[in-house]
Amino acid sequence: MLMGLFDFLSKGGWVAYVLAFLSLILWYALGYRYFSLKTSYLDVHPGKIIRKKSISDSDLLGAAVLQLKSLFQKPLQDRETAIRSAMVNMTNGFNTHKQTIKSIVVVAPLLGLLGTVIGMIETFSSLQDSALFSQSGGIAGGISQALITTQMGLVVAIPGLLMGRKLDRHQEKVETYLEQVISLLATSEESQ
Repeated sequence: MLMGLFDFLSKGGWVAYVLAFLSLILWYALGYRYFSLKTSYLDVHPGKIIRKKSISDSDLLGAAVLQLKSLFQKPLQDRETAIRSAMVNMTNGFNTHKQTIKSIVVVAPLLGLLGTVIGMIETFSSLQDSALFSQSGGIAGGISQALITTQMGLVVAIPGLLMGRKLDRHQEKVETYLEQVISLLATSEESQ
């Protein structure tokens, strides 16, 4: 099976190897974002999680809520700056590998197009030389390279785009949840 994969990649030329490498980076970044944004508290009402005595800090949202609760123990004049700073740090943590995913999703189809152009150049070069069978595969090899790299570019980009968007929507839910927690903590303190 591994030999079949290398044979397939070699038919696509150097562009196919680059796309395969980018695919590995993409799936690593998607997996990292998925597991870093994974939380079991999103279904719990923010008011309940604030009143909860034991919150797991191994969960992303749990750790964020614990940090926010501790910030509300600070004096009022220091609190606003600390909360803003904490939210910026949390958002930066949520955005880890977000730009990597977007970049690969944009670059992969362009690399596929580059492979298509290289394959077509090889095809026309073979036609010009009347070399139906050459070292590089001739007409069939050029067309094969063109189609393989186009296919690989789309195969890398489409799932990355779909999964990346799904993770972005999940991140928005987490950030909205944290804003609700801050609002509830602020109103509960004002009523005390």
